[in-house]
This record gives sequence, C-alpha cells and structure tokens, in this order.
Amino acid sequence: MLRRRPLRVLVALSGVVLVTYVAYRVIPMNATTVGFAYLLLILIVASTWGFLEAALASVLATLVFNFFFLPPVGTFTIAGPGITSSTKVASTTMSYQRTSLYKFGMQPTVQGMTMYFNNMGFTTN
Repeated sequence: MLRRRPLRVLVALSGVVLVTYVAYRVIPMNATTVGFAYLLLILIVASTWGFLEAALASVLATLVFNFFFLPPVGTFTIAGPGITSSTKVASTTMSYQRTSLYKFGMQPTVQGMTMYFNNMGFTTN
C-alpha cells in the first residue's frame, strides 16, 4: 500500500497540472469555473485515495490558482480581502468533508458525501 502512495501523489498532482493547462491554455475559463474544477478534483482524490494525496494536491491547486487566475495574474500576491477569505474556505473544505463524514460514521466516498448532504437538508440528484 505504501509503495503505491508516491504514484497516487504524482497522479493527483498531475491532475492539478492538467486542469490548470486546460483552463489556462486550451479553453480559457474564469476563476470561478477553475476553482470549482479544482474543488471537484480534490474531493475526488480525497474520496478515492485519502488525506495526504488530497492535501498535497490542494496545496498545489491553491498555488497555481493564485498564480494563473487571481488578479494580479502572474504573481503570488492576492489583491483584495474577498479573495483571501475565499482561498481560506477552499483550502479547508477537503479536511472538513472527511472529518464530518467520519464523525457521522460514514465512509468518505461519493455515497457517503451524498448521505451527509442529504442529512444536512441539502438535496442531491
């Protein structure tokens, strides 16, 4: 199991690079769409492989999101308090999702996330 972890980390980081390349070069997208794509990727990685892979991919996604999609583009400077708070929210989503599911005795899978959101009053189709 531990021998596969470096490969899983590499695949997760490659997924972030692929999303960045597609969103920046192939089909230019706005920051909201790209942020949602990163969030989906991180949630899939967390549900499939675990915390370490998702945490490393989340850190890389946060850095490239800041560099390529947030003004001023091409720097690691964040211009504005709204962007700073949204970055903090996005970086904590993955760990909160896993912790909440374990708290309610559910597995961190797609079915577990669906059950969690349904129990919280949200509807999923």
